[in-house]
Formats: sequence, C-alpha cells, structure tokens
Amino acid sequence: MKLTPKDLKEMLYWIVMGRRLEERITVLFKEGRMRGHHHPGIGQEATNVGVCYGLGKEDWVLLTHRGKAPALMMGMPLRDLMAGYFAKKE
Repeated sequence: MKLTPKDLKEMLYWIVMGRRLEERITVLFKEGRMRGHHHPGIGQEATNVGVCYGLGKEDWVLLTHRGKAPALMMGMPLRDLMAGYFAKKE
C-alpha cells in the first residue's frame, strides 16, 4: 500500500485523536467521573492506526482493553464509545 500525503495526514489525525481521547478518559477516571477500570493505550496509538488504516468497513477488528482509536476508525460513533465508559446504554 503506497501512502499519499493525504493518507499520512489522516493517519496523524487518528494518532492524535487516539492520544487525546486516552488522556481525557484518564482524567475523567482520576476525577472519579467514571468508574471501573481504565487501561490507557498511551504510546500505542501509531500501532493501532497502522493496523487499522488499510482495513475496509467490511473487515473486523477485535479490540483489546487498550486503545480506543480502532473502534472509532472502524465506524463506532464517539458517543457510543463514551456511553460505555459512563455505563449508559445510549
């Protein structure tokens, strides 16, 4: 797969989005606004993005407890991802 400058920009977007999301969720846990367990994937963003970037919408990804960007990259709405952390069904 040959990566164009546009591809690289999009990959950088997902890397930064993944890092900021992990940082924000970590803060929410530290503030006690979320309960349960959080295993941040800080430092693993590029791996997540590199693995998922070339996949299509028909492909499947099995997520681990680290890294939220793959779910978002595969089409999960951020609202749904965060609802799970806040123990909300919607």
